Amino acid sequence: MEEEGLTYAQLIFHNQSQTSSSKTSLPQERKGQAPTKVKSKEVNSNPLWFLLAFIFFIISLLLLITIIALAITYSRASQRLVHEVLKNSNLTKEQNQMKKTLSLLKNARCMTTGSGSQCTSCQVGWWLYSGSCYYLSNDKLTWDDSRKNCSNSQSDLVVVNNNDEKEFLKKNIHESHWIGLANKEKEGRWQWVDNTSYTTTPKFSSYYKRINRDNKDCVTLITEFDYDNCNETRKWICEKKAQQLPL
Repeated sequence: MEEEGLTYAQLIFHNQSQTSSSKTSLPQERKGQAPTKVKSKEVNSNPLWFLLAFIFFIISLLLLITIIALAITYSRASQRLVHEVLKNSNLTKEQNQMKKTLSLLKNARCMTTGSGSQCTSCQVGWWLYSGSCYYLSNDKLTWDDSRKNCSNSQSDLVVVNNNDEKEFLKKNIHESHWIGLANKEKEGRWQWVDNTSYTTTPKFSSYYKRINRDNKDCVTLITEFDYDNCNETRKWICEKKAQQLPL
């Protein structure tokens, strides 16, 4: 009986020991396996997160660079726009000023005719009147030398075609000036330098017709035409056509 009891007890103890051993070994194996699997996931997941973070950083950097570039471009474009606006504003002011100047020039230099406006101009130091330019000298020369001086300016001694022109000249001179009328080629025949006939122009006054004009074959003007010796030195008046303005 004791052997059977011991044997039975031993069997029960032995079975319990095996069962306990089995239960004890099973958690150990699971505990041993679980950390291995977790470590494997952590090792495998770290490079992925690093790659995603790096990509995000690159994208953010590119966006920042793009924003900065756009800001610089916008700033430069704005500056150019402001510059163009100011430039156009200055051009508009200059154009308006030119229009005003042109208007003043037209009023001073243009004559209205049946065919429209004719605008003329003279070089500095010359007087404009009725489509002609006049130069009143400050120096004094003989009649021949005065004519040569006019020729150097592509002009000639003035030809007084009518009384209006004569009055214009008289208002601007205060002493005798040589004009383009002479009696040098044929005695008693007065001729203008451009071959205009004396018979169609203003004449000597009756007073000057009566005075002695020996050796006085050239003519001056102060208040009226006057005979004078061609070798005397006088101031002179040059005349030439005014320049047409392209208006």
